[in-house]
Amino acid sequence: MQNHLLAIQTSRPNGGFIGVVWLYTANTSLPDWASVLKPSGGYHSSMILTAVEYFGVEVLLSNQKNMANFWEQVWHRVFGDQAPQRAAYEKTLLKRSPKEQALYQDWLQTAAPQQWVAEILRVYRLAQKDLEDFPRIHLFRSHTANGFAVMYDTKRMPAKTLLHLLEYFKQTIQGWGYQVKASERIWQDGGTIKVVEKYYLKPPFVLTEAKVVEQQYGNVTLEYVHVDGQPSYLKVLNTTYQDRNFTTAHQFEDFIHRLLSHQST
Repeated sequence: MQNHLLAIQTSRPNGGFIGVVWLYTANTSLPDWASVLKPSGGYHSSMILTAVEYFGVEVLLSNQKNMANFWEQVWHRVFGDQAPQRAAYEKTLLKRSPKEQALYQDWLQTAAPQQWVAEILRVYRLAQKDLEDFPRIHLFRSHTANGFAVMYDTKRMPAKTLLHLLEYFKQTIQGWGYQVKASERIWQDGGTIKVVEKYYLKPPFVLTEAKVVEQQYGNVTLEYVHVDGQPSYLKVLNTTYQDRNFTTAHQFEDFIHRLLSHQST
């Protein structure tokens, strides 16, 4: 008698298997176990995407994306009160959907980009004097790494602002000849769901007449972080090479000037 496995696919970044949640035999008809496991909102035929042979057993995949509690319901019915095991860390390629791209382009046509960049520059200058104002900002200062993090404010900042600024800063830095060497989305579950959307940019390394590499400002990392679906902060970090094979990096103040006031040097 052939055994069959039912696996549930969730909307987590990699869209992969969460785990085996049901074991039934060949003489168990689909409607029987489907009716037992149906969620409170009713059973949807679209849940069953396909059936494939996998290591000698039939695996049924669910592609129902709007059923956040379905996995927990099924686990409870099959295994009782034992908590389901969740993956703690997942990394995928960061790629914007057509809808996200369209929303960003619409945002660019407004006064918001200039307004928020000006506000960030203003509070950055205040933070250098150990003063605070909205939006809150945290500075990173060391010999080889400098940057800032802009904190999200639920009352005064539109929800997509930090996400759009992430794309805006990336686009601005690319205008200096920088290239995106990595773009990734990192999902972490440590009791709360933390998602980091990251771009890693490098300058176009060019040899000078002295046979050393022109590093400009060094490398730039852009990170947008949201926790449990709520925006948290946007971080901009500039790291430089301390190596005789590279030119001395341009001053971080120059980087800030170009990034936040659109001035070239």
